[in-house]
Amino acid sequence: MSRVGKEAPSVRRVPQAHACFRIEVPYPIAVPPGLDVERLWQALSYRVAREPSNLLAHTRRVLLCRDRRLVDRLPGALHDLDLATEGRARALRERLLKAVSDRLGEGDASYFREALDAPSAESRPSIVGSVLPTMAELHRPPALGERAR
Repeated sequence: MSRVGKEAPSVRRVPQAHACFRIEVPYPIAVPPGLDVERLWQALSYRVAREPSNLLAHTRRVLLCRDRRLVDRLPGALHDLDLATEGRARALRERLLKAVSDRLGEGDASYFREALDAPSAESRPSIVGSVLPTMAELHRPPALGERAR
């Protein structure tokens, strides 16, 4: 039996929150199906670049890299965390390394395990996913024809 004069309620779709708002959800960050992880990665990377001491942003960025679409950026995220902490925050770095070690290649896993106890004074050459410049890059004089930073 249908009701005369009443329309069926329409289904309203809730718009997807912008990636920046997803960052504000309580830890740990949950990536719902269909969320554009690229936008979330960019928002977190922007936070890390603007405020390198924001360990929560670093942590979320590293954990976000467990997603298969971002796993290639994991070494860069870990490297940025190492640069930002300058060898401190060992417990945090060790916990994050343990959480993502199954996603790292053996060479990267070995490098970051060694960096827990003896952070490297020299920077690794351009790592995919890294957004923080090193002091060496900041002090490097521009090459002929290159614009100064």
